Amino acid sequence: MDVLLSGELPERAALITGHGKEVRNLERRMAELTAPDTAGSKEHGRKHRAAPER
Repeated sequence: MDVLLSGELPERAALITGHGKEVRNLERRMAELTAPDTAGSKEHGRKHRAAPER
């Protein structure tokens, strides 16, 4: 977080580039989990199940 808030531009760019795929995967999973139930069943059409809580 410190790098994003106060780091130099090259540092911020490297951080985003290095973790971009992970962030996109998290965003996708969060969207799947919070999407309204439009199919009548929460499990209908879902490709991935949420990971169990630790």
